[in-house]
Amino acid sequence: MTAGAMPAARVTVVVPIYNKLGVLEPCLESITREAARQDGVEVELVDNGSTDGSYELAATYATRPGVRLHRWLGHPISAVRNWGARQGTGAIISFLDCDVTLPEGYFGELERVFAETGTASTGCECGLPPAPGWIERTWHQLNVRTTDGERHYINSANFAVRRDVFESVGGFPEDFETSKDYEYCRRIRAAGLRVYQSRSLEVAHLDNPQ
Repeated sequence: MTAGAMPAARVTVVVPIYNKLGVLEPCLESITREAARQDGVEVELVDNGSTDGSYELAATYATRPGVRLHRWLGHPISAVRNWGARQGTGAIISFLDCDVTLPEGYFGELERVFAETGTASTGCECGLPPAPGWIERTWHQLNVRTTDGERHYINSANFAVRRDVFESVGGFPEDFETSKDYEYCRRIRAAGLRVYQSRSLEVAHLDNPQ
């Protein structure tokens, strides 16, 4: 199910999808809305075999300009992210999980951060959902760094990398069971490149562990 891709994409957004029906609609509504606000943003939705109706819901968004839906089954999440990135052409690859919502102007801000900092990769630790429980709030207060600056790694739920870096360093490690985002950022830093967090890119995480 495919809608026409936007010409001359500057940002390719990759959204892996697997059985997240309970939070998928606000996520896709947010991502496609923000993509439509910014010229040159294409969205690649990659379903990994959902059985709960997530694929069917995603198909309703694939009718929007610049949004494409793929079904690529039975692969680890790193492989899904890497495959999705290769379907697009944007000079920036934005990886977003299917349980986040974006602030207004997100993709314009993403381009600004890359342009002004010269970083190879950026993103931000996920923020709280609209009505967090006390466990979520407490964990967030104890663990989340609330300043901009260079980081050892950024969580892959809200992470972006320049395509030239993706091609030279490689994508997410597909042979790791855990810590895939940490290892990817380690490889980027080992190449002498930067991983930079910008709080202006904070997204809301709708499906925190309870």
